[in-house]
Amino acid sequence: MKIRRIILISFKYIKIDQPYATFYLGKLKVSEIDSISFSNQRTIYNSEGIQRKLDLNRIRNIKEYASRPDAVFPTAIILSAPNEMVEIVDENFLNIDNESKELCSIIDGQHRIRGIMESSNGFEFEVPVVIFIESTLEIDAELFSTINGNQKPVSKSLVYDLYGLSSKRTVAKVTHEIIKALNTSKESRMTGKVKMLGIKDEENINAEVSQSTLADSLMSLISNRNIKNNIDYLPDIVNKQRYVFYDWYNENKEHLILKVVMNFFNAWIDARDEYFGDDRYKYFKKSIGYIVAFKLLRLFYLQGRLENQLSEEFFFGKISDLFNHYKNSEYSKQTYSSSQSGAKDLYDNLKSIAEKNELIKKQFN
Repeated sequence: MKIRRIILISFKYIKIDQPYATFYLGKLKVSEIDSISFSNQRTIYNSEGIQRKLDLNRIRNIKEYASRPDAVFPTAIILSAPNEMVEIVDENFLNIDNESKELCSIIDGQHRIRGIMESSNGFEFEVPVVIFIESTLEIDAELFSTINGNQKPVSKSLVYDLYGLSSKRTVAKVTHEIIKALNTSKESRMTGKVKMLGIKDEENINAEVSQSTLADSLMSLISNRNIKNNIDYLPDIVNKQRYVFYDWYNENKEHLILKVVMNFFNAWIDARDEYFGDDRYKYFKKSIGYIVAFKLLRLFYLQGRLENQLSEEFFFGKISDLFNHYKNSEYSKQTYSSSQSGAKDLYDNLKSIAEKNELIKKQFN
């Protein structure tokens, strides 16, 4: 007598025929996908694996996002299913044998599966799923390479700009609006200096720095949330010395953040152009110069709160003194790479000068 298989998952599908392959599109709970699949990771001991090593930080970010009430994952999980595991019932349904000794290999989506499964919504979260049946290791590898090898990352400046369309008040949206105001206000010396969308064209031929570089730097003064974890609320943050604009954001006072940032950069650019006009100091007009400027903004802001001064004149006095000492120091003869390490070296040198000349308190770490 034929033993009847125990079918635990019934999959309503749309069959899609393409020149290279036929696949089946539908939906499943992530917990169901997790029960029938595995990640065939490529290692020095597994030459038949196609997947990369799991990135625990990426999983943690997805877990946090998936736990939010507004989490959305519209992109399909892609699986390669062995023939004996799947039975096509009719033109609408196929069955998946959850007790099969074989498992589906994950072609794309291993981080989403793990992150969503670890989230508070994991077991009930439905996602699109694509299943290839009777696929080979060669086809799986080619699909993985095509999906992941040909993707061009979206410009981070564009991502920030798109947050400006959100109806929600979030850290990324507020950050975008402040940077946009800096680049357009008649009162701002930053006008025309920002590559909005990360692009420099005939409309902003004097642009010096990308929108995303400024937005990342400003966001780091509001919260410890990066753009991937953009949310409309903030957890309690104890270290107010680091996240100096945290309170103003929480109190809906972004106009004060804009005012202080504009005062600082008006002073920064005036002093910069006065002291560092020649090409030897051109790094002050590049990304590392702006990254360092935001780091110093935090220190001078803290000093200004002690002195009850956050005006443009206050910042100009401090920055001018700093630049004067820097230009006459050995540090000014150094070269700085156009990287995070170059920005760190320049910041460390300027911070050391500022502390030595009592422009800021040494307790500001």
